Amino acid sequence: MHLSDFYDAKTRRYDFTDVIALVRLLLENAVPVPASYEGVLATWKDQIERVGHAIDRSERNPEHARVLFGALRDALATLGKPYGTNALVDGLRALFDVRARA
Repeated sequence: MHLSDFYDAKTRRYDFTDVIALVRLLLENAVPVPASYEGVLATWKDQIERVGHAIDRSERNPEHARVLFGALRDALATLGKPYGTNALVDGLRALFDVRARA
């Protein structure tokens, strides 16, 4: 994922539509699996850090990554509703929150 995937530098506007759709798709495929999500969350944690680091490094502006992960955290309020209390959704919310405040 690149900054240009969700940020228009000319207008200085964010559009997270595609990113949120991707997270929705990943949740739809992962949540029905009756297993521990520890490994999945470890992979997400690694990828969140890699994406955040790449965005921070390329733009030298950590605000873009904070906004992205804050938007994903907030989107889980809607995306997570169909699953009720769920360890994956709760874990992702926590990971996104940590990176949004980094």
